[in-house]
Amino acid sequence: MELIPYIPEFHPVMASWWQGHNFSVIPHDALPKTGYIAVNEDKEMVCAAWLYRTDSTLAWMEWYISNPVAAKTEVSEGLDMVINKLTDEAKESGFHTIFTSMKHGGLIRRMQKHGFGISEDNATNLVRVLCQQEQQQY
Repeated sequence: MELIPYIPEFHPVMASWWQGHNFSVIPHDALPKTGYIAVNEDKEMVCAAWLYRTDSTLAWMEWYISNPVAAKTEVSEGLDMVINKLTDEAKESGFHTIFTSMKHGGLIRRMQKHGFGISEDNATNLVRVLCQQEQQQY
């Protein structure tokens, strides 16, 4: 398993994964520049996540997604690699804290194994769309 940087040409694959999991597709222009995709030995993309860099000491890791037909063992290994890589990048960039938001129990437990702690467990995520675009989805 290896990691490759996310590039815009990969967005259709990521969109198909989000759709395959019945999630809203995150438009490419809403994704940060820092993202990684785990690729298996057969050069098949397995999973991905992204890191938003803020103008403070807080970074935001988000949009964890996996290939819906990938082997669970590969997804597990790939997620660990992506989480470690994005965490390392945040540290190297001088961030003190990484924020993330999720409701998937298995992913929450995985993040806790990576040192993340639950700061609240009954929150509502809100989004306000400022610019209506044909592709804009959340």
